[in-house]
Amino acid sequence: DLSTEVTSIHADSAGNVAAEVLITGTQAKVWGPIASAGKRFAVPHLFMLRVGDEGLIDSISAYWDGADLNRQLGRVEID
Repeated sequence: DLSTEVTSIHADSAGNVAAEVLITGTQAKVWGPIASAGKRFAVPHLFMLRVGDEGLIDSISAYWDGADLNRQLGRVEID
């Protein structure tokens, strides 16, 4: 299962948008070096978007704490 919850959105008149999203779920498959143990995770993400004059997304960047996700899935050693 994978769920997303938009917790806040902020935009300005220049087309810059920031969206805070909480992504939650249960690991069902291998995630990189982490074998699936069926553990739950909840990781906040920040999406930065630039919306052009036509109302379409010109660019998007996403940020999250990968070390926290690894810890929640049971991997405490970070390469």
